[in-house]
Amino acid sequence: MSIRVVDERPPRDEADESRAGLTRRDALVKGAATVGAIAGVPALAACGSSSSSSSSKGAGPTGTVTLRVLGIGVDQNPVLKAQALKDLNINLAYTITDTPTTTQKSITQPQNFDVAHIYVHQVPQILPAGVMQPLDTSKIPLWQGGTSLWSAPATEPSNLALSAPGFQIPAGKPVPGEVAPVLITGKLTNNPQATPGVGDAAYRMLPLNPSNPTQLTAGASPFQAATAQTVNTSSKIIGMPGVFNVDSIGYDKTKIPLVSSWAELFNPAYKGRVALINDPQIGPIDAALAAQASGKLTFGNIGAMTKGEIDNLTKLLIDMKKAGFFRAFWSTFTESVNLMAGGEVVIESMWSPAQTILLESGKQVGFAAPKEGFRGWCGCTMIYKHVSGATLDAAYKYLNWWLSGFPGANMARQAYYSPRPDTAKKFLSNAEWDYWYGGLPAAQNLVGPDGKPAIPKGAIREGGSFTQRIRRYAAWNTTQPQNDYMGTQWNNFISA
Repeated sequence: MSIRVVDERPPRDEADESRAGLTRRDALVKGAATVGAIAGVPALAACGSSSSSSSSKGAGPTGTVTLRVLGIGVDQNPVLKAQALKDLNINLAYTITDTPTTTQKSITQPQNFDVAHIYVHQVPQILPAGVMQPLDTSKIPLWQGGTSLWSAPATEPSNLALSAPGFQIPAGKPVPGEVAPVLITGKLTNNPQATPGVGDAAYRMLPLNPSNPTQLTAGASPFQAATAQTVNTSSKIIGMPGVFNVDSIGYDKTKIPLVSSWAELFNPAYKGRVALINDPQIGPIDAALAAQASGKLTFGNIGAMTKGEIDNLTKLLIDMKKAGFFRAFWSTFTESVNLMAGGEVVIESMWSPAQTILLESGKQVGFAAPKEGFRGWCGCTMIYKHVSGATLDAAYKYLNWWLSGFPGANMARQAYYSPRPDTAKKFLSNAEWDYWYGGLPAAQNLVGPDGKPAIPKGAIREGGSFTQRIRRYAAWNTTQPQNDYMGTQWNNFISA
Protein backbone atom coordinates (compact mmCIF):
# COMPACT_ATOMS: atom_id res chain seq x y z
CA MET A 1 0.00 0.00 0.00
CA SER A 2 1.53 3.29 -1.05
CA ILE A 3 -0.36 5.75 1.06
CA ARG A 4 -0.23 9.37 0.16
CA VAL A 5 2.14 11.40 2.28
CA VAL A 6 1.45 15.06 2.67
CA ASP A 7 4.01 17.65 3.76
CA GLU A 8 3.79 17.99 7.50
CA ARG A 9 4.42 21.52 8.63
CA PRO A 10 3.44 23.57 11.65
CA PRO A 11 -0.31 24.23 11.28
CA ARG A 12 -0.73 27.33 9.14
CA ASP A 13 -3.41 28.54 6.78
CA GLU A 14 -1.14 28.61 3.79
CA ALA A 15 1.79 26.29 3.20
CA ASP A 16 5.05 27.36 1.64
CA GLU A 17 4.88 25.26 -1.49
CA SER A 18 8.58 25.81 -2.10
CA ARG A 19 9.31 23.62 0.90
CA ALA A 20 8.83 20.30 -0.80
CA GLY A 21 8.23 17.41 1.54
CA LEU A 22 9.75 13.98 1.43
CA THR A 23 7.41 11.61 -0.35
CA ARG A 24 6.35 8.39 1.21
CA ARG A 25 8.31 6.40 -1.33
CA ASP A 26 11.36 8.59 -0.63
CA ALA A 27 10.99 7.73 3.03
CA LEU A 28 11.08 4.05 2.20
CA VAL A 29 13.97 4.28 -0.23
CA LYS A 30 16.11 6.59 1.89
CA GLY A 31 15.26 4.94 5.18
CA ALA A 32 14.19 5.97 8.65
CA ALA A 33 17.38 7.92 9.33
CA THR A 34 16.63 10.28 6.47
CA VAL A 35 13.05 10.72 7.60
CA GLY A 36 14.16 11.45 11.12
CA ALA A 37 16.72 13.96 9.95
CA ILE A 38 13.96 16.08 8.48
CA ALA A 39 11.90 16.26 11.62
CA GLY A 40 8.43 17.60 11.15
CA VAL A 41 8.43 17.60 7.36
CA PRO A 42 6.78 14.45 6.02
CA ALA A 43 3.70 12.77 7.42
CA LEU A 44 0.77 10.71 6.41
CA ALA A 45 -2.62 12.29 6.69
CA ALA A 46 -4.14 9.39 8.55
CA CYS A 47 -6.70 8.88 11.24
CA GLY A 48 -5.46 11.12 13.97
CA SER A 49 -4.53 14.62 14.88
CA SER A 50 -1.68 15.85 12.71
CA SER A 51 -1.36 16.68 9.04
CA SER A 52 -0.25 19.50 6.84
CA SER A 53 -1.77 22.51 5.27
CA SER A 54 -2.13 23.57 1.68
CA SER A 55 -4.81 25.66 0.13
CA SER A 56 -5.72 26.40 -3.44
CA LYS A 57 -8.50 28.14 -5.26
CA GLY A 58 -8.68 27.91 -8.98
CA ALA A 59 -11.23 28.42 -11.71
CA GLY A 60 -12.07 25.31 -13.62
CA PRO A 61 -13.52 25.01 -17.11
CA THR A 62 -16.63 26.97 -18.03
CA GLY A 63 -19.56 25.72 -15.98
CA THR A 64 -17.34 24.17 -13.34
CA VAL A 65 -18.47 24.63 -9.75
CA THR A 66 -15.72 25.06 -7.17
CA LEU A 67 -16.20 23.47 -3.77
CA ARG A 68 -13.97 24.77 -0.98
CA VAL A 69 -13.10 21.65 0.98
CA LEU A 70 -11.60 21.72 4.47
CA GLY A 71 -9.95 18.56 5.77
CA ILE A 72 -6.82 16.96 7.17
CA GLY A 73 -5.73 15.20 4.00
CA VAL A 74 -7.03 11.68 4.62
CA ASP A 75 -9.49 11.98 1.79
CA GLN A 76 -8.02 14.85 -0.19
CA ASN A 77 -5.44 13.95 -2.79
CA PRO A 78 -4.59 14.87 -6.39
CA VAL A 79 -6.05 11.63 -7.77
CA LEU A 80 -9.46 12.31 -6.20
CA LYS A 81 -9.34 15.97 -7.18
CA ALA A 82 -8.74 15.09 -10.83
CA GLN A 83 -11.43 12.41 -10.86
CA ALA A 84 -14.04 14.71 -9.29
CA LEU A 85 -13.39 17.23 -12.02
CA LYS A 86 -13.71 14.51 -14.65
CA ASP A 87 -16.81 12.83 -13.22
CA LEU A 88 -18.70 15.80 -11.80
CA ASN A 89 -17.20 18.91 -13.39
CA ILE A 90 -16.52 20.05 -9.84
CA ASN A 91 -13.22 21.66 -8.91
CA LEU A 92 -12.08 20.88 -5.38
CA ALA A 93 -10.16 23.65 -3.64
CA TYR A 94 -8.49 21.93 -0.71
CA THR A 95 -7.47 23.47 2.59
CA ILE A 96 -5.56 20.80 4.49
CA THR A 97 -4.66 21.27 8.13
CA ASP A 98 -4.70 19.37 11.43
CA THR A 99 -7.75 18.06 13.27
CA PRO A 100 -8.00 20.76 15.99
CA THR A 101 -7.68 23.46 13.36
CA THR A 102 -10.53 22.00 11.28
CA THR A 103 -12.73 22.33 14.36
CA GLN A 104 -11.52 25.85 15.08
CA LYS A 105 -11.91 27.03 11.48
CA SER A 106 -15.34 25.42 11.14
CA ILE A 107 -16.61 27.28 14.18
CA THR A 108 -14.93 30.65 13.64
CA GLN A 109 -14.59 30.89 9.84
CA PRO A 110 -17.37 28.74 8.34
CA GLN A 111 -17.97 31.21 5.52
CA ASN A 112 -14.57 30.30 4.06
CA PHE A 113 -15.59 26.73 3.24
CA ASP A 114 -18.37 24.74 1.62
CA VAL A 115 -17.63 21.15 2.63
CA ALA A 116 -15.71 19.66 5.54
CA HIS A 117 -14.06 16.25 5.74
CA ILE A 118 -13.62 15.75 9.48
CA TYR A 119 -14.01 13.01 12.09
CA VAL A 120 -17.10 11.79 13.86
CA HIS A 121 -15.49 12.47 17.23
CA GLN A 122 -15.49 16.19 16.36
CA VAL A 123 -19.31 16.28 16.35
CA PRO A 124 -19.60 17.11 20.09
CA GLN A 125 -17.77 20.37 19.42
CA ILE A 126 -19.13 21.26 15.98
CA LEU A 127 -22.84 20.39 16.30
CA PRO A 128 -23.57 22.85 19.14
CA ALA A 129 -21.92 25.64 17.15
CA GLY A 130 -24.70 25.47 14.55
CA VAL A 131 -22.35 26.02 11.60
CA MET A 132 -23.37 22.92 9.62
CA GLN A 133 -26.67 22.23 7.88
CA PRO A 134 -28.62 19.01 8.36
CA LEU A 135 -28.10 16.64 5.46
CA ASP A 136 -31.16 15.19 3.73
CA THR A 137 -30.24 11.60 2.89
CA SER A 138 -32.97 11.50 0.22
CA LYS A 139 -30.70 13.81 -1.79
CA ILE A 140 -27.88 11.23 -1.64
CA PRO A 141 -29.13 8.42 -3.93
CA LEU A 142 -26.40 5.96 -2.95
CA TRP A 143 -27.13 6.38 0.76
CA GLN A 144 -29.44 3.41 1.03
CA GLY A 145 -30.06 0.33 3.16
CA GLY A 146 -27.73 -0.28 6.06
CA THR A 147 -30.39 -1.25 8.60
CA SER A 148 -30.25 -5.03 8.17
CA LEU A 149 -27.28 -6.83 9.70
CA TRP A 150 -25.20 -8.94 7.37
CA SER A 151 -25.14 -12.69 7.95
CA ALA A 152 -22.06 -14.24 9.51
CA PRO A 153 -20.93 -17.84 10.01
CA ALA A 154 -21.93 -19.41 13.29
CA THR A 155 -18.38 -20.71 13.65
CA GLU A 156 -16.79 -17.27 13.70
CA PRO A 157 -13.64 -17.47 15.89
CA SER A 158 -13.46 -15.52 19.13
CA ASN A 159 -9.78 -14.76 18.59
CA LEU A 160 -9.53 -11.75 16.31
CA ALA A 161 -5.92 -12.63 15.58
CA LEU A 162 -7.16 -15.61 13.59
CA SER A 163 -8.65 -15.47 10.12
CA ALA A 164 -11.46 -17.95 9.52
CA PRO A 165 -11.75 -19.18 5.90
CA GLY A 166 -15.54 -19.22 6.19
CA PHE A 167 -15.57 -15.56 7.19
CA GLN A 168 -13.63 -14.29 4.20
CA ILE A 169 -15.38 -12.46 1.38
CA PRO A 170 -13.44 -13.29 -1.77
CA ALA A 171 -13.95 -11.42 -5.01
CA GLY A 172 -16.32 -14.07 -6.33
CA LYS A 173 -18.76 -13.62 -3.46
CA PRO A 174 -21.47 -10.91 -3.69
CA VAL A 175 -21.50 -8.02 -1.25
CA PRO A 176 -24.78 -6.39 -0.16
CA GLY A 177 -25.52 -3.32 -2.27
CA GLU A 178 -26.00 -0.89 0.58
CA VAL A 179 -24.29 1.20 3.21
CA ALA A 180 -22.43 -1.00 5.69
CA PRO A 181 -24.85 -1.34 8.64
CA VAL A 182 -22.12 -0.76 11.22
CA LEU A 183 -22.44 2.94 10.36
CA ILE A 184 -26.20 3.01 10.90
CA THR A 185 -26.98 0.31 13.47
CA GLY A 186 -23.62 0.03 15.24
CA LYS A 187 -23.05 -3.58 14.19
CA LEU A 188 -22.04 -5.11 10.89
CA THR A 189 -23.14 -8.72 11.31
CA ASN A 190 -25.71 -10.78 13.16
CA ASN A 191 -23.05 -12.73 15.02
CA PRO A 192 -23.57 -12.27 18.78
CA GLN A 193 -19.86 -11.58 19.18
CA ALA A 194 -20.17 -8.39 17.11
CA THR A 195 -19.89 -5.35 19.38
CA PRO A 196 -20.42 -1.65 18.59
CA GLY A 197 -17.81 -0.29 20.99
CA VAL A 198 -18.15 2.64 23.38
CA GLY A 199 -17.76 6.30 22.57
CA ASP A 200 -18.26 8.39 19.45
CA ALA A 201 -19.41 5.75 16.96
CA ALA A 202 -21.00 7.03 13.75
CA TYR A 203 -24.40 5.48 14.45
CA ARG A 204 -24.62 7.44 17.70
CA MET A 205 -23.15 10.76 16.62
CA LEU A 206 -24.72 11.48 13.20
CA PRO A 207 -28.54 10.89 13.07
CA LEU A 208 -30.52 14.05 13.80
CA ASN A 209 -33.90 14.38 15.48
CA PRO A 210 -36.27 15.20 12.57
CA SER A 211 -38.38 17.48 14.78
CA ASN A 212 -35.33 19.21 16.25
CA PRO A 213 -32.32 18.94 13.90
CA THR A 214 -30.10 20.72 16.41
CA GLN A 215 -30.11 17.50 18.45
CA LEU A 216 -29.04 13.94 17.76
CA THR A 217 -31.65 11.19 17.99
CA ALA A 218 -29.50 9.40 20.56
CA GLY A 219 -29.56 12.17 23.15
CA ALA A 220 -30.21 15.80 23.97
CA SER A 221 -26.47 16.45 23.84
CA PRO A 222 -23.70 14.71 21.91
CA PHE A 223 -22.24 13.52 25.21
CA GLN A 224 -25.52 11.85 26.13
CA ALA A 225 -25.68 10.37 22.64
CA ALA A 226 -22.21 8.87 23.06
CA THR A 227 -23.42 6.56 25.82
CA ALA A 228 -26.55 5.34 24.01
CA GLN A 229 -26.86 1.67 23.13
CA THR A 230 -29.94 1.76 20.90
CA VAL A 231 -30.26 4.65 18.48
CA ASN A 232 -33.15 5.66 16.23
CA THR A 233 -32.21 6.11 12.59
CA SER A 234 -33.13 9.29 10.74
CA SER A 235 -33.32 10.65 7.21
CA LYS A 236 -31.52 13.72 8.53
CA ILE A 237 -27.88 13.46 9.54
CA ILE A 238 -25.30 16.04 10.60
CA GLY A 239 -22.62 14.40 8.46
CA MET A 240 -22.36 11.54 5.99
CA PRO A 241 -20.03 8.81 7.22
CA GLY A 242 -16.90 8.60 5.14
CA VAL A 243 -13.90 6.32 5.25
CA PHE A 244 -13.45 4.37 8.45
CA ASN A 245 -11.16 1.75 9.91
CA VAL A 246 -9.78 0.11 13.02
CA ASP A 247 -6.61 1.03 14.90
CA SER A 248 -4.69 -0.86 17.54
CA ILE A 249 -1.07 -1.73 18.31
CA GLY A 250 1.99 -2.06 16.11
CA TYR A 251 4.77 -4.38 17.25
CA ASP A 252 8.16 -5.66 16.19
CA LYS A 253 7.60 -9.29 15.25
CA THR A 254 11.29 -10.10 15.66
CA LYS A 255 10.90 -9.31 19.38
CA ILE A 256 7.21 -10.11 19.96
CA PRO A 257 5.82 -12.99 17.86
CA LEU A 258 2.13 -12.12 18.38
CA VAL A 259 0.06 -9.49 20.16
CA SER A 260 -3.54 -10.55 20.78
CA SER A 261 -4.54 -8.25 23.67
CA TRP A 262 -4.35 -4.57 24.58
CA ALA A 263 -2.67 -5.78 27.79
CA GLU A 264 0.57 -6.26 25.84
CA LEU A 265 0.92 -2.49 25.49
CA PHE A 266 1.52 -2.38 29.27
CA ASN A 267 3.54 -5.59 29.52
CA PRO A 268 6.47 -5.00 31.93
CA ALA A 269 8.70 -7.03 29.61
CA TYR A 270 8.74 -4.12 27.17
CA LYS A 271 9.66 -1.43 29.70
CA GLY A 272 11.50 1.46 28.06
CA ARG A 273 10.47 0.41 24.56
CA VAL A 274 6.81 1.49 24.48
CA ALA A 275 5.27 4.52 22.75
CA LEU A 276 1.79 6.06 22.99
CA ILE A 277 0.10 8.51 20.68
CA ASN A 278 0.12 11.99 22.20
CA ASP A 279 -3.49 13.00 21.53
CA PRO A 280 -5.95 13.67 24.38
CA GLN A 281 -8.86 12.18 22.40
CA ILE A 282 -7.05 9.02 21.30
CA GLY A 283 -4.12 8.37 23.63
CA PRO A 284 -6.27 7.98 26.77
CA ILE A 285 -8.47 5.45 24.95
CA ASP A 286 -5.45 3.28 24.10
CA ALA A 287 -4.09 3.65 27.63
CA ALA A 288 -7.43 2.82 29.24
CA LEU A 289 -7.90 -0.25 27.04
CA ALA A 290 -4.42 -1.44 28.00
CA ALA A 291 -4.92 -0.67 31.70
CA GLN A 292 -8.23 -2.52 31.79
CA ALA A 293 -7.03 -5.53 29.79
CA SER A 294 -3.99 -5.89 32.05
CA GLY A 295 -6.09 -5.68 35.21
CA LYS A 296 -4.53 -2.44 36.43
CA LEU A 297 -7.76 -0.39 36.30
CA THR A 298 -11.46 -0.78 35.55
CA PHE A 299 -13.80 1.66 33.86
CA GLY A 300 -17.54 1.99 33.71
CA ASN A 301 -17.37 3.36 30.17
CA ILE A 302 -14.07 4.15 28.50
CA GLY A 303 -15.93 6.48 26.12
CA ALA A 304 -17.30 8.53 29.02
CA MET A 305 -14.75 8.45 31.81
CA THR A 306 -15.55 10.12 35.12
CA LYS A 307 -13.14 12.56 36.71
CA GLY A 308 -12.21 9.88 39.20
CA GLU A 309 -11.42 7.41 36.44
CA ILE A 310 -9.40 10.06 34.60
CA ASP A 311 -7.47 10.76 37.82
CA ASN A 312 -6.75 7.06 38.30
CA LEU A 313 -5.57 6.69 34.72
CA THR A 314 -3.41 9.79 34.97
CA LYS A 315 -1.77 8.59 38.20
CA LEU A 316 -1.06 5.17 36.68
CA LEU A 317 0.48 6.71 33.57
CA ILE A 318 2.60 9.18 35.51
CA ASP A 319 3.87 6.43 37.80
CA MET A 320 4.74 4.29 34.78
CA LYS A 321 6.43 7.22 33.08
CA LYS A 322 8.55 8.06 36.12
CA ALA A 323 9.57 4.39 36.31
CA GLY A 324 10.90 4.64 32.75
CA PHE A 325 8.22 2.49 31.13
CA PHE A 326 7.58 4.72 28.11
CA ARG A 327 10.16 5.51 25.45
CA ALA A 328 8.20 8.22 23.64
CA PHE A 329 4.88 9.89 22.87
CA TRP A 330 4.40 10.47 19.17
CA SER A 331 2.39 13.34 17.76
CA THR A 332 2.90 12.78 14.05
CA PHE A 333 2.60 9.76 11.82
CA THR A 334 6.26 10.08 10.80
CA GLU A 335 7.35 9.91 14.43
CA SER A 336 5.47 6.65 14.92
CA VAL A 337 7.14 5.14 11.87
CA ASN A 338 10.60 6.35 12.89
CA LEU A 339 10.32 5.00 16.43
CA MET A 340 9.61 1.50 15.17
CA ALA A 341 11.93 1.66 12.15
CA GLY A 342 14.85 2.80 14.28
CA GLY A 343 14.31 0.11 16.90
CA GLU A 344 13.60 2.59 19.68
CA VAL A 345 10.30 0.89 20.46
CA VAL A 346 9.04 -2.65 20.05
CA ILE A 347 5.37 -1.89 20.66
CA GLU A 348 3.29 1.27 20.26
CA SER A 349 -0.04 2.86 19.42
CA MET A 350 -0.29 2.60 15.66
CA TRP A 351 -2.45 3.60 12.73
CA SER A 352 -2.82 0.69 10.34
CA PRO A 353 -1.10 2.25 7.28
CA ALA A 354 2.10 2.65 9.33
CA GLN A 355 2.52 -1.10 9.31
CA THR A 356 2.62 -1.12 5.52
CA ILE A 357 5.25 1.60 5.33
CA LEU A 358 7.39 -0.39 7.73
CA LEU A 359 6.81 -3.64 5.86
CA GLU A 360 7.81 -1.96 2.60
CA SER A 361 11.03 -0.81 4.24
CA GLY A 362 11.85 -4.38 5.25
CA LYS A 363 10.73 -4.26 8.88
CA GLN A 364 8.81 -7.21 10.31
CA VAL A 365 5.97 -5.34 11.99
CA GLY A 366 2.64 -6.72 13.09
CA PHE A 367 -0.62 -4.83 13.56
CA ALA A 368 -2.53 -6.41 16.43
CA ALA A 369 -6.10 -7.66 16.35
CA PRO A 370 -6.80 -7.52 20.11
CA LYS A 371 -9.26 -10.04 21.51
CA GLU A 372 -10.94 -7.18 23.42
CA GLY A 373 -11.67 -5.40 20.13
CA PHE A 374 -10.21 -2.59 18.08
CA ARG A 375 -10.30 1.17 18.59
CA GLY A 376 -12.38 2.57 15.77
CA TRP A 377 -12.40 5.84 13.89
CA CYS A 378 -14.70 7.21 11.22
CA GLY A 379 -14.55 10.23 8.98
CA CYS A 380 -17.63 12.21 8.01
CA THR A 381 -18.47 14.83 5.43
CA MET A 382 -20.48 17.92 6.34
CA ILE A 383 -21.91 20.86 4.41
CA TYR A 384 -21.67 24.32 5.95
CA LYS A 385 -24.89 26.10 6.84
CA HIS A 386 -24.41 29.03 4.45
CA VAL A 387 -24.11 26.84 1.32
CA SER A 388 -27.06 27.15 -1.07
CA GLY A 389 -28.08 27.16 -4.72
CA ALA A 390 -25.76 25.64 -7.32
CA THR A 391 -23.02 25.17 -4.74
CA LEU A 392 -25.34 23.16 -2.50
CA ASP A 393 -26.38 21.01 -5.45
CA ALA A 394 -22.71 20.40 -6.23
CA ALA A 395 -22.00 19.53 -2.60
CA TYR A 396 -24.70 16.85 -2.60
CA LYS A 397 -23.37 15.45 -5.89
CA TYR A 398 -19.93 15.34 -4.29
CA LEU A 399 -21.23 13.45 -1.25
CA ASN A 400 -23.00 10.93 -3.48
CA TRP A 401 -19.85 10.56 -5.59
CA TRP A 402 -17.96 9.49 -2.48
CA LEU A 403 -20.23 6.45 -2.34
CA SER A 404 -19.97 5.69 -6.06
CA GLY A 405 -16.88 3.48 -6.01
CA PHE A 406 -13.82 5.32 -7.29
CA PRO A 407 -13.12 7.21 -4.05
CA GLY A 408 -13.75 4.07 -1.99
CA ALA A 409 -11.28 2.08 -4.09
CA ASN A 410 -8.68 4.83 -3.80
CA MET A 411 -9.10 4.83 -0.02
CA ALA A 412 -8.97 1.01 0.10
CA ARG A 413 -5.42 1.23 -1.23
CA GLN A 414 -4.71 3.43 1.82
CA ALA A 415 -6.06 0.65 4.09
CA TYR A 416 -9.40 2.39 4.73
CA TYR A 417 -12.93 1.09 4.26
CA SER A 418 -15.77 2.71 2.29
CA PRO A 419 -19.37 3.08 3.54
CA ARG A 420 -20.33 1.28 0.29
CA PRO A 421 -17.94 -1.69 -0.07
CA ASP A 422 -20.00 -2.98 -3.01
CA THR A 423 -19.29 0.05 -5.21
CA ALA A 424 -15.63 0.22 -4.17
CA LYS A 425 -15.29 -3.41 -5.23
CA LYS A 426 -16.11 -2.46 -8.85
CA PHE A 427 -12.99 -0.28 -8.99
CA LEU A 428 -10.63 -2.80 -7.40
CA SER A 429 -8.97 -5.74 -9.10
CA ASN A 430 -9.82 -9.19 -7.73
CA ALA A 431 -6.39 -9.33 -6.10
CA GLU A 432 -6.91 -5.91 -4.47
CA TRP A 433 -10.36 -6.83 -3.17
CA ASP A 434 -9.18 -10.16 -1.84
CA TYR A 435 -6.39 -8.47 0.11
CA TRP A 436 -8.05 -5.27 1.39
CA TYR A 437 -11.55 -6.60 2.02
CA GLY A 438 -11.46 -10.36 1.56
CA GLY A 439 -8.97 -11.39 4.22
CA LEU A 440 -6.89 -13.35 1.72
CA PRO A 441 -3.15 -13.21 0.99
CA ALA A 442 -2.15 -10.82 -1.77
CA ALA A 443 -2.14 -12.85 -4.98
CA GLN A 444 0.31 -10.40 -6.55
CA ASN A 445 2.20 -7.24 -5.72
CA LEU A 446 -0.29 -4.42 -5.16
CA VAL A 447 -0.09 -0.65 -5.58
CA GLY A 448 -1.30 2.12 -3.30
CA PRO A 449 -3.56 5.13 -3.93
CA ASP A 450 -0.79 6.92 -5.82
CA GLY A 451 -0.19 3.93 -8.11
CA LYS A 452 3.25 3.13 -6.66
CA PRO A 453 4.34 -0.34 -5.47
CA ALA A 454 2.91 -1.23 -2.11
CA ILE A 455 1.84 -4.62 -0.77
CA PRO A 456 4.15 -7.55 -1.57
CA LYS A 457 2.73 -10.78 -2.91
CA GLY A 458 1.72 -13.14 -0.11
CA ALA A 459 1.09 -10.49 2.54
CA ILE A 460 -2.07 -10.79 4.67
CA ARG A 461 -3.78 -8.38 7.06
CA GLU A 462 -3.96 -9.44 10.70
CA GLY A 463 -7.54 -9.73 11.89
CA GLY A 464 -8.86 -11.20 8.66
CA SER A 465 -11.47 -9.82 6.29
CA PHE A 466 -13.60 -6.69 6.44
CA THR A 467 -16.46 -8.67 7.95
CA GLN A 468 -14.19 -10.09 10.62
CA ARG A 469 -12.25 -6.95 11.51
CA ILE A 470 -15.28 -4.65 11.60
CA ARG A 471 -17.39 -7.04 13.67
CA ARG A 472 -15.86 -6.01 16.97
CA TYR A 473 -14.99 -2.60 18.36
CA ALA A 474 -13.86 -1.96 21.92
CA ALA A 475 -14.04 1.82 21.68
CA TRP A 476 -13.94 4.71 19.23
CA ASN A 477 -11.92 7.90 19.07
CA THR A 478 -13.94 10.04 21.43
CA THR A 479 -14.35 13.55 22.73
CA GLN A 480 -14.98 12.77 26.39
CA PRO A 481 -17.80 14.47 28.34
CA GLN A 482 -14.99 15.64 30.64
CA ASN A 483 -12.99 16.77 27.62
CA ASP A 484 -11.36 19.84 29.18
CA TYR A 485 -10.43 17.93 32.31
CA MET A 486 -9.10 15.04 30.25
CA GLY A 487 -6.98 17.45 28.23
CA THR A 488 -5.55 19.01 31.38
CA GLN A 489 -4.75 15.67 32.98
CA TRP A 490 -3.28 14.26 29.78
CA ASN A 491 -0.98 17.29 29.50
CA ASN A 492 -0.01 16.76 33.14
CA PHE A 493 1.01 13.23 32.25
CA ILE A 494 2.97 14.23 29.16
CA SER A 495 4.82 16.98 31.03
CA ALA A 496 5.45 14.93 34.21
